[in-house]
Amino acid sequence: MRGVVPWLAAALGALSAACGYRVAGAANDPLGPFVVVSAPGAAPRAALVAAAEAGLRAELARAGELGAGAPAGTPGCSAVVVDVVRVEETSAAVAAGPAGAPPLAGAVRVEVTGRASVRRGEAEARATGDVTVAEVSARAAGSVAGGVASSMAAERAARRLGERLGRRVLGLPEPTDE
Repeated sequence: MRGVVPWLAAALGALSAACGYRVAGAANDPLGPFVVVSAPGAAPRAALVAAAEAGLRAELARAGELGAGAPAGTPGCSAVVVDVVRVEETSAAVAAGPAGAPPLAGAVRVEVTGRASVRRGEAEARATGDVTVAEVSARAAGSVAGGVASSMAAERAARRLGERLGRRVLGLPEPTDE
């Protein structure tokens, strides 16, 4: 029994230093498991980057390819670098206002564009290209409520963006239109 304890401790230590565990019987990606990191540089809206990362982590976890909290650069672990490159807000459902008033938007359409790349060390192993996800939010009754509604729509779009990036990283099929 005494010989088993050091061996068991060494085995557990080796497993905890690895990037993550694998689901038995799952189709494993040869580059996985993956750790999600932000692209270097300033993000215009940090909440959107965080939402995209959360969506990407959720999609990798569904596939059993999410690294178990290992830092990027751990041997046997690839990093997925997420970059939110553009956020656009446009009016949607424009209708005529009362006589003599300017037209009113019935909704706001928020588009979030981003990309992801898989890095093994310093080498880029895969790239998704630009992916755009849109979300429409109804017009709110005031400027503050409108800003909140627009921000919430952008965060929903960013999370869905992360999920789509995750499917692309894994090579899973997805619909071509939004």
